[in-house]
Amino acid sequence: MAIGLIGCSNPEPQSEVVADNERAVSRDSYAGDWPFTDNSGVLGCIDKAAYFDAGNETYALNGFSRAYSDNKGLGWIPVTPEQPFWLDNPDIEGTKISVGNMTSDALKLCDK
Repeated sequence: MAIGLIGCSNPEPQSEVVADNERAVSRDSYAGDWPFTDNSGVLGCIDKAAYFDAGNETYALNGFSRAYSDNKGLGWIPVTPEQPFWLDNPDIEGTKISVGNMTSDALKLCDK
């Protein structure tokens, strides 16, 4: 008795699909300064709450986002200076790379 496999193949990898209120970003392709240790993730916005989803953790990009997450029980991590994922600014000792551009880009996604 012979047993054979017909038509088995590995599917092509799919690019990351994100919702209308999200955008996949990476350190290599992001136009602004990259503020996080993670090399890629998803920027998003829900009800004016801006976030960065790194896959294993989601970061609240501003105070409103932190409050939104707390209110909804989402568990987003606030971006605060003591967090190890937020990179130091190599140009100004004692400061962090600004998350301002990333926050603005995320908030634009709420308008979609």
